[in-house]
Amino acid sequence: MNELQSLERKHLRWGALPVIIGAVAIGAVVSYESALVLLLCGVLLFGGALLLKPEMVPLVLLLLSAISLDVVINFTVAGFDAVTFYKIGILLTVALSIRLYGYTLINIEPLIVLGGAMVISYTLSDFHPNLSSISPLVVLLGVGAPFLLLTVKWDAKIANLFLLLIPLLSLVSIGTGFLLELLGMHTIFHQEYLGANRLQGANMGAHLAMLAFMGFAVSLIEMKRRPEMRIFFLMLAGINFTVMFATGTRGALISCLFLIVLFVLDYLKDYLKGRILAIVPLVLLLSVGTAVMVSQWENILERTFNEHASSELGVNLSGREVAWGFFLTEADGSEVFGQGLGASLVVNDGSLFSGFTVPHNEYIRFYFDTGVVGALLFFLALILVFSRIGRSIPGALRYYHFALIAGVFVYSFVDNTLSTIHFIVPFCLYLSAMASIYRQPDERSDGRGGF
Repeated sequence: MNELQSLERKHLRWGALPVIIGAVAIGAVVSYESALVLLLCGVLLFGGALLLKPEMVPLVLLLLSAISLDVVINFTVAGFDAVTFYKIGILLTVALSIRLYGYTLINIEPLIVLGGAMVISYTLSDFHPNLSSISPLVVLLGVGAPFLLLTVKWDAKIANLFLLLIPLLSLVSIGTGFLLELLGMHTIFHQEYLGANRLQGANMGAHLAMLAFMGFAVSLIEMKRRPEMRIFFLMLAGINFTVMFATGTRGALISCLFLIVLFVLDYLKDYLKGRILAIVPLVLLLSVGTAVMVSQWENILERTFNEHASSELGVNLSGREVAWGFFLTEADGSEVFGQGLGASLVVNDGSLFSGFTVPHNEYIRFYFDTGVVGALLFFLALILVFSRIGRSIPGALRYYHFALIAGVFVYSFVDNTLSTIHFIVPFCLYLSAMASIYRQPDERSDGRGGF
């Protein structure tokens, strides 16, 4: 009991600090900087969770991943922007969670490879002249922080809460975006130069699509895993699919085809086996999907086939094919070990549209930064972790997991999935939750308790 009381006192002491700092800061800036007030409210929320219910901190972290802090709150403090503060929050959350739940080193391979890539950046790579000496370390912390979530052995209750909240993140974004629009700070819809209207919530459209993709995938997985909540997750699957279409993000829609095909085959098989009611969710989801496709098809066509199409197929890839060619050309001569972690962030000398600070292709990005050696080792490490977790998942449920993984690899070909917090944080928490719920046999040898 004394140990428990001591732990509670530590939580009160450390939780009170951000609450006090946040309250004082809000009082100081509320009259002239409304955007900063939102960030400070987040500090209060984080501190309050730590103060009253420390196990809620990772849930707050997950909910905050639904909001593009860099879009909503544009500020820099000592060189740190809102996204950097969020990633620092990930590190603090991991430290607290390990203290509460224990740790595992089973799925640490991506972090080992990223650490090795940082060392190679300073030794064997053709270090890009625009990189600062500290950049590889900063990128390591930024890209690696979400993968630290895989080292926590979550309690089953918390892990199940993650899987419940992930399908709700797109709704959190849209609700927050509505409030921000009322305050005149953001707009829920964005009209592109092509004329297409894209739903974006409290994000940009591409980031909201990432949230919806993960929400759709986890909804289908939870329908299979928790049949008693099938109707609830069926509704969330339909909502997230609708959101994906409303963002006009083609990469997300293509990447979820693996899950859709598996879902159709799975429920059709049950129906043919005599389970008559299995046809109901199948018909409902396909009806919603068809209705959404019909209503949004013109928007998708407007983004895809227009006078700005520059690919050989006559399809508008939003400039990606130009960016990919640029980064691949710039990588000439440094194919083996790359130009250092973070080099892809500084190579654009104005030749490309400013939105392409990275190539919107994770394979090209890691190839540019870490060369063939680093990129190959990193993606092999990911495959090892994904397959290990998949093998621990029982029965036909594992096929849904592998369909999600296949979608992630396709999605990574056209967007920054592994380096955008709105995708990688929910994704890593999904992986960590499944690994915690379906314990791997050799996990018993790992430590518990942390510091």
